[in-house]
Amino acid sequence: MTQPWCKELNTFIHENNSTINSICSNRSIPCKDGRMNCHEGEVRITECRNIGKTMPPCSYKATASTRNVTIACDENHKGALVPVHFDR
Repeated sequence: MTQPWCKELNTFIHENNSTINSICSNRSIPCKDGRMNCHEGEVRITECRNIGKTMPPCSYKATASTRNVTIACDENHKGALVPVHFDR
């Protein structure tokens, strides 16, 4: 929203913090970078795809769905696993 062009895709996750945090309790899987601190879970999302304009005002088509996501989790200062990065 701060650039002078229209972004091709915007993804919005519709989950509360506890739902996203709970993904960190799922089994560890490899991240794209090879580290083993990623976890997979399902979330509700809305994808907004650009429908042709390259300059603002931008126009998007929204599609709601659920999607499997992979997030990286690390220990916080209390030793709990918390999300730190959206991997894919």
